[in-house]
Amino acid sequence: MRRYIEIYSIMLRNSLIREMSFKANFLLWMVVEILWFCGQIVFFSIIFGNVDHIGDWTKWEVVLLVGTHQIIAQLFQAFFFVNVANIPELVRTGRLDSLLVLPIDSQFAVSTKQFAL
Repeated sequence: MRRYIEIYSIMLRNSLIREMSFKANFLLWMVVEILWFCGQIVFFSIIFGNVDHIGDWTKWEVVLLVGTHQIIAQLFQAFFFVNVANIPELVRTGRLDSLLVLPIDSQFAVSTKQFAL
């Protein structure tokens, strides 16, 4: 288990270095995500400026729901979606074979190849 944690941390570090090597792209993506979240908050603030409740939901319950959704969606996109979406490309180019012969679990190698931070 310790070996997989070390491999995971190395892959995570490499992905972070790769993402941050394009600083403008990395910072712009962070700004876009923050603006998207703020836009959602403004949208619900406008709605709740006219009404106190939507069904049984108060403004802060909706904000909590939106925030929780954002966190879960970002975690899924960062850690799983990139690798799942990349599997057809790995098969098409033949790079999947090089991952299958590594001395670690194949599913682990494919699912932790890259992170979209």
